[in-house]
Amino acid sequence: MRDSTARRLSRLHIFLYRLTGGLIGRRLVRNDMLLLTTRGRNSGKPHRVPLLYLSDGDTPAVAASWGGRPNHPQWYQNLQADPRAEVQILSERWPVRARTADPEERAEWWPKFLATYHGYRVYESNTDRVIPVVFLEADEKRENDDG
Repeated sequence: MRDSTARRLSRLHIFLYRLTGGLIGRRLVRNDMLLLTTRGRNSGKPHRVPLLYLSDGDTPAVAASWGGRPNHPQWYQNLQADPRAEVQILSERWPVRARTADPEERAEWWPKFLATYHGYRVYESNTDRVIPVVFLEADEKRENDDG
């Protein structure tokens, strides 16, 4: 899929997800989806993306696959510059702090992603980079700072 087509479909997905509180767009390729909002590392503007996620209790985990492209996705690069972000699952939104899985955590979680969506195997075979697994941990400090 071309990047411009992917961007248009992503914008439509985000629009419908937000409009319906996740009733439309909460599932894609038989998996749960969330919206992640990061702050652009250059622009400082909000950047929102729909992502397939798995969860560890209350902590969503996402894979920075970007379809197996050679570079990390923009949202992941934004999180490397500033790990504070916002997650929306269905109609609920909350602040998070992103943390990339260490090698042991990734070794545990990556097989779960492969079992969840077969496309990750293709993505992994298309790139030389290690696809990061990212935990989106609730950011109570940020909640207190905003209040």
